[in-house]
Amino acid sequence: MKNILLSSVLGVSLAVSSCSMFQKNPTTYSEGQLGVAQEFRMGRVIQIREVEVDRPSKDSNSTIGTAAGAIIGGVIGAAVGLGGGDTQDVLGGAAGAAVGGAVGNKVGSATTKMLALELTVKGDAGDTFIVIQGRDQQFSPGERVKIIEPMDGTTLISKTNTF
Repeated sequence: MKNILLSSVLGVSLAVSSCSMFQKNPTTYSEGQLGVAQEFRMGRVIQIREVEVDRPSKDSNSTIGTAAGAIIGGVIGAAVGLGGGDTQDVLGGAAGAAVGGAVGNKVGSATTKMLALELTVKGDAGDTFIVIQGRDQQFSPGERVKIIEPMDGTTLISKTNTF
């Protein structure tokens, strides 16, 4: 039983850790962007606000959380029922799987949210706009920034020490 529990926990840990959450930010580029010229212009940060971004429901973390919880709960529930006969083992496993699945779903759903920055920026041409992006860089109001506009139609704000 210890081997089943250990292998279940290890397998679920590997599955959950392999699901990375992509976050759009100005310091991470895709391979397709290597060597491709990107337009940029200059501006100033007007306002910064921390926001929470909901990940789309197609994100598999909630499903993985439910499955992981059900597996772990089922193994623990069956272990608690040990010695009471097959019926108690099965009932304990089923109850543990149900509770573990519900808890795992909540934990998985919680990981589908991420913190981001909402940056209000005024371009040098006088246009004002908002960009929501990852928190890999910290900004201050009035700070001079690059406004990067890659070919994919997104806009990113990046620190600059020039211009």
